[in-house]
Amino acid sequence: MARNATSECLKAFFQAITMDEELMATYTRAPSLADAQHISKLHEDKHGIPGLLLSLDCITVLLKNCPVEQQRHYKNAKKNKMPSVALEGGVDWNCWFWHASCGQPGMNNNINIWDVSSLQEMFLSREFNMEVDLPFTIDGKAFQWLWSLVDGIYLPISRFAKTIPAAVGKAVKLFVE
Repeated sequence: MARNATSECLKAFFQAITMDEELMATYTRAPSLADAQHISKLHEDKHGIPGLLLSLDCITVLLKNCPVEQQRHYKNAKKNKMPSVALEGGVDWNCWFWHASCGQPGMNNNINIWDVSSLQEMFLSREFNMEVDLPFTIDGKAFQWLWSLVDGIYLPISRFAKTIPAAVGKAVKLFVE
């Protein structure tokens, strides 16, 4: 599909969701306990590790057609000269988005966007704990909180399991040699 057609389809999809209350309730909600059980089971069946709720990461999107009067608000001098915005998403194994947050002007990295994230607010207010968490065991040890897979830039929070890039890099190097 051409890039222009893809962009138009995505815009139409988001407009359809935001204009229909039933679709909005389906696609813009936090996971329920039943959802969390299903997601954790999917990850356990696929990867053999229980308790994983979602993978959380940010992406920087370049705003090629940003209006000239707005460009200074979306500049990120460190990474590129084009205006950009950070998008954070939390997805499960089926690529269902359970969390999405778009950065405000001037927010061009994971740390800034996490500071205003609705998911962080849910973690801090304990709303997430009461509605979604379920007990699970790993290697005979019991846990009460579901966890998320994140990269190294995220803050050290008990719900986050960070990837290990150095070990993976060494393993890939050994495999290639």
